[in-house]
Amino acid sequence: MRRILDHEPPAQVSGAAANQAEDDGLVQVKPERRYRARREFDDIDKAEFRESAFKTIRAYFQSAIQELDSVEGLRGRFTDYSDTSFGCVIVNRGLGRGTAHLTVHCGRGKHSFGDIYYSFSEGAADNSANGWFNVEADEYDLHLNASMNFIHDERSMTPEAAAKTLWSEVLGQAGISYD
Repeated sequence: MRRILDHEPPAQVSGAAANQAEDDGLVQVKPERRYRARREFDDIDKAEFRESAFKTIRAYFQSAIQELDSVEGLRGRFTDYSDTSFGCVIVNRGLGRGTAHLTVHCGRGKHSFGDIYYSFSEGAADNSANGWFNVEADEYDLHLNASMNFIHDERSMTPEAAAKTLWSEVLGQAGISYD
């Protein structure tokens, strides 16, 4: 009995991340863990990821163009060309040549440049590209890898990160940067 009374109680972990349960006056901390199981991805998994990633990039550009269009001196226009392509034009009225165009296509089959590919021109045909994102898989997840301006980026990207990267690239062509 004496040992129990002299024993210090376990330290409490503060913060919302710790799941706590009281049992007989003692605090037990259940650690949060993220478990990942290895798996193999088939062609259907990759096609569904490609389509979902394209929709994420499209939604990002729609939102970003609306935001940009509300900034004095800047204009943006988003255009849906089809279920598998969209485009935008960005105008920086502060620069005489501050205009950038972008067309993005969701690839289909083996004959496309990449799973999601783009051209820095308005209404670009689906047989032209300045860069692309390929769907890649590791042992746990699907992700995108970029080939931009003929430089292959081995870094794994989420669809959101790919959208931000492409957005920054097209803004830069119009002489615009953002935080």
